[in-house]
Amino acid sequence: MRELVREGYEKSHYDGNSFRKDGKFRRIEHHFLSKLVRLLPEGEKVLDLGCGPAAPIDAYLVNK
Repeated sequence: MRELVREGYEKSHYDGNSFRKDGKFRRIEHHFLSKLVRLLPEGEKVLDLGCGPAAPIDAYLVNK
């Protein structure tokens, strides 16, 4: 599976910065992420199954 994912990234010329050039998340993302954090028990784990680089969303969740 790892080889398949690696091959997909290489074919698409993914540079890791294509999706979010400014490094900030959007207002609607902040709305739903803050709601998610309020609903989760303290110390709960979250699995990011998103597309593209996780930053800054992963940093927000880790800090909360």
